[in-house]
Amino acid sequence: MKCLLLCAILVSCFCFTISENPEEHIVGGNVATSKLFPWMSLVEAFWKGQVFSYCGGALISRDYVLTAAQCVVGSTSLTIWLGAHNISAPTEFGRVKLYGDVFFVPDGYNDVFYDDDIALVHLARPVTLSPYINFIGLSTDQELDFTPGNAGVVPGWGFIRQGANKMNDVLMYSFNEVAATSVCETRYGAGWMTPKKACVSTTGGRGPCYGDAGGPLVKQLEDGTLQVMAIFSFLDTDSCIKGFPVGFTKVAPYLEWMYNVSGIQPFRQPAAHQIHH
Repeated sequence: MKCLLLCAILVSCFCFTISENPEEHIVGGNVATSKLFPWMSLVEAFWKGQVFSYCGGALISRDYVLTAAQCVVGSTSLTIWLGAHNISAPTEFGRVKLYGDVFFVPDGYNDVFYDDDIALVHLARPVTLSPYINFIGLSTDQELDFTPGNAGVVPGWGFIRQGANKMNDVLMYSFNEVAATSVCETRYGAGWMTPKKACVSTTGGRGPCYGDAGGPLVKQLEDGTLQVMAIFSFLDTDSCIKGFPVGFTKVAPYLEWMYNVSGIQPFRQPAAHQIHH
């Protein structure tokens, strides 16, 4: 089994600073324009008043954010930034800061094999929707979505490489293809993958890195509808720079759990803008 690293940014291990280098971003990605991903969230987790991790997330209703369990377990409080584009800017038009008052994680979550690495954060108050802030739908398909070769978009503010100590200042995104489960099993070990996990290719050196955990893999349908397919969960120690496959948690297997926790049902959210390669 290859060595795995937590995909959240653990501040206890890294000194967090905002990158001033435009080349440091979600690996091999493109700069997102403002309002392109109005559901994208930045999740800050605190322990006794100190920030200990930064992650991505997706707003799926006016009062719930979907992210990874690894991003919230162990926290004593959570701050959620919505409508953000440049997180280094002191202020940004349309950006709001909210607080998570409670989070929910499936009973089966573990931080060894990243099983059930998914979480819902309830916002202390419902967010006001705007051109900068909107929610996104959830995919109900866990078969066709993950046919090898299908592509999705992965946004985030994460690192460009292992060993870096900077989050990127502006939101980036990359297009990544679904890979066969066997590709990840070859990399991570037989039996590592489960039907609830998805293997995603980063061939060509593009894709998520540290700080991108909890961020969504999103598909765009022919009519422009956007839906979350999966949540970024784990990577190999060399994935960011060598193009090794990475792991996501599928959303569809957890729809009933999410409904029981929050009452949220899948829906379709029209895209504000077309997303191009």
